[in-house]
Amino acid sequence: MGYGTRPNLCGGTIRTFTPDDTDECFYIRGDESLSEIISRAKEKWGADINMDDINVSAENIHEDCLDYDLYDRSDYADYLCISIIG
Repeated sequence: MGYGTRPNLCGGTIRTFTPDDTDECFYIRGDESLSEIISRAKEKWGADINMDDINVSAENIHEDCLDYDLYDRSDYADYLCISIIG
């Protein structure tokens, strides 16, 4: 996770980004199911986690072609930030 690179068609590299998980939150792609979110939350914070202590927020994160000047919607991805309250 974090910053990385991938090859481009001209033989160079393109800078990429994937959000990092922390002790208080994790990121999951925006198209995952609710059961996957709950499963990951229980895995991270324990099976007895109170669902009222979990916050879900949506983020549109720039993850591809970081050094390119022009806006390109395909360089962004929708993530859900799942965090624990308190």
